[in-house]
Amino acid sequence: MSKSVLDMKTDETFRDLMLDAICQGLGNEFRNIIIYVVDNKIELFNNEYFNTFMYEDEDLIIDLILPCVRRIWGEVFINPPSLFKDKRLEYFQLLFDIDEFIDYLIAVIPKMEKSLNPLNSLDRTSKTLELIIDNYVSHLVERTRNREDIVADIRDLKINKTLKK
Repeated sequence: MSKSVLDMKTDETFRDLMLDAICQGLGNEFRNIIIYVVDNKIELFNNEYFNTFMYEDEDLIIDLILPCVRRIWGEVFINPPSLFKDKRLEYFQLLFDIDEFIDYLIAVIPKMEKSLNPLNSLDRTSKTLELIIDNYVSHLVERTRNREDIVADIRDLKINKTLKK
């Protein structure tokens, strides 16, 4: 029997192996995000709705959540949009919030149900999730581009993140 991402909650050896594989080269901050998602958010995708609605005979969405988190992390922190420098880049990166991203996934995935059905030669579930991530990044880009007082906005975001903890 193959293991699932849910097994990371109960099998420490499997958890460590998966964390090492997913987090390779991305540092402790990213590792902490993945641990948080596994411990607090992954169960949100463990239901019949998310596991059956997308496309038949393809990956389960729950097994693609951690790669989605890795991809969004890369888009925001590893290869952010080149149009942002200095304070705008800092603001763009501060906008990333894992809870907001997971909530966004939960809200948008149902709206995308079978939207790529005609493209039956693709891995449609994976491609759909890629499009959702790209849209989320574009949303962060728009929020960053439309800021007037970037220094004050950075200060406010830092205060809000501190209060959230």
